[in-house]
Order: sequence, then structure tokens, then C-alpha cells
Amino acid sequence: MYAPIPAFAENRLAGAVRHPEKYRKPKYSNMFDKFSGRHVGVSNEKELKVMLDTIGVGSVDELIAQVIPASIRLKKPLALPAEGMSEYEFAAHIRALADRNRTLRSFIGM
Repeated sequence: MYAPIPAFAENRLAGAVRHPEKYRKPKYSNMFDKFSGRHVGVSNEKELKVMLDTIGVGSVDELIAQVIPASIRLKKPLALPAEGMSEYEFAAHIRALADRNRTLRSFIGM
């Protein structure tokens, strides 16, 4: 009924059993806290300085200037709200948008 587990997956599963401390999921105090805090860049100033020193630039702006061609950069900042949504708020928002979809008849191939 079920497909067999590939060998590479069996090895990973075996490794997780032998060394469970290496395969623990991150613990978050709140499942629905701000997404950006976990996924957008370095927020610790010391870590940021170490990263910039390691790659040999003085600031994030200098890094962007060296990496992203000026021809494709925005000329003015994005008009974003001051405070973003939590993951829970975004999930509700995107669900409300999806609920507005309508199922129509497809005429492709007719």
C-alpha cells in the first residue's frame, strides 16, 4: 500500500534515532509570532558586524551596492506599513482572498 522508504531516508531516520539532539525541531515560544523575526536577515548587531567583516564590507547598503546592479534597484523606498502581520493574521488574510475565487467552466481544449 505504501511506497518503500528510500535508502537515503532510512539512513536519515536511523541517524535521528542514534543522535536525536541533532534533529530536534526549533522551539518557538509562540507558534504565531512574527515570521520576519525568524526568516529575514540578521537582527543581532554583533552578528551583523561579524558577517559584514567576514565578507569585507562596511554596511548592508555597501553590500547591496556591490551585489545588486543599480539598473534593477528601486529608486525610492517601498510604501510598506509600519507593522507587519503575524503568521496567524496573514493566514486569515490569504484565506479570505482565496475564498473570493470563483470556480468557472474551463474551455481549454474545446
